Amino acid sequence: MALEQQRQALDPRSRKGAPAMPSCCAPWRGLRERHRFGAPFSLRGQTFRPKRPFGDSRIVLYYSTRFGVTRGNHDLGESLEQSGGISMNTQEDQQEWLDGPSPADEWDLHATKRVLDELFCFARQYRSSSRYHELLQFVTRFRSYSPYNAMLVCTQMWGARFVAPAHRWARKYGRTVKVNARPLVILQPMGPVMFVFDVSDTEPGPNAQPLPPDVTNPFAVRRGRVSHQWDVTIENAKRDGIRIQPRKEGSQSGGSIRRSHGGEMFFRTGADSGENPKGVHVPVRFDVLFNENSSKESRYATLVHELAHLYCGHLGTPNPKWWPDRRGLTGQSEEFEAESVAYLVCGRLGIETPSEQYLAGYMRENGEVPNISIDLVMKSAGLIEQMGRERMKLREDRKRAT
Repeated sequence: MALEQQRQALDPRSRKGAPAMPSCCAPWRGLRERHRFGAPFSLRGQTFRPKRPFGDSRIVLYYSTRFGVTRGNHDLGESLEQSGGISMNTQEDQQEWLDGPSPADEWDLHATKRVLDELFCFARQYRSSSRYHELLQFVTRFRSYSPYNAMLVCTQMWGARFVAPAHRWARKYGRTVKVNARPLVILQPMGPVMFVFDVSDTEPGPNAQPLPPDVTNPFAVRRGRVSHQWDVTIENAKRDGIRIQPRKEGSQSGGSIRRSHGGEMFFRTGADSGENPKGVHVPVRFDVLFNENSSKESRYATLVHELAHLYCGHLGTPNPKWWPDRRGLTGQSEEFEAESVAYLVCGRLGIETPSEQYLAGYMRENGEVPNISIDLVMKSAGLIEQMGRERMKLREDRKRAT
């Protein structure tokens, strides 16, 4: 009898005013109604038995990330592996979709590929300029996890300071998770999800040491400089056929990206037994030009901005498994996405960038953000961060059937 009462209390349909599942979450429609304490259910051919109840938003978040977004930034490196003064869409491009939807429109229709975008749009959570700006500021300061995971934390617990799994709190900090703690769902590399807890939901154990500054004050302002990120990013860009070249320009000129007219580049994949480099020749697909008279930090900010245009799909894609084709967006949407990515990547390094002034100016004059993909903004920021941090593998060139 007690178990049945608990099930009824957890049933979302028993609560007055329970919000309806958004229509955009078609593959998960009915999931909330089937989710009972201990009751198994099937989804995409797999059977699940929930071990504990979740709130309505967590049901959507967990299963949308499990099946729609999968493994976050690692997947963008493998499956996303997913502006200058130029026009992103040429007349030839636009001619292709005069009699039908543009690539951006077609991509926009596939809600299951970007369920978090649809969820945000449904809830209108970050449509206002002020809320979106607050989200960017949070993700910029929340440097302990990837931009995508920082966004997930922010969505579930506004005001979180420092999160970690329960085992890390115990092993590294000597703290235990409180009985009534609120678990937060984030994505983990090479796996579905993991649960983390904010420092406010932990308490010191018998042998706990004072918390270090990176936990007590994780949002401290820091000033950074570009070091290895520049060279590593340039080398990793070669795997996507991106050639990065300097040009002499005036002080007011930053850079640009455009499709290339041919050529090849050598992408190093390793070394042989004699320490000689080995690799493959990759066709040059895109050219990024930057102002050689600018500082290293300005060059890096320009490079991030132009790469954001590419990985957000503004120039199309050589392979839809690497990143999407979203040609046909308005210039305003393209610039807003690229500036958002540059703001996140550079801000998390402590580098000042003009993106902050651009975004602040737009938000002062407009109450709502343009039609953008928050999902792709966060994924692209995570990928570009990874490109500046470590050597990446050669992409697989198998194209997904469309």
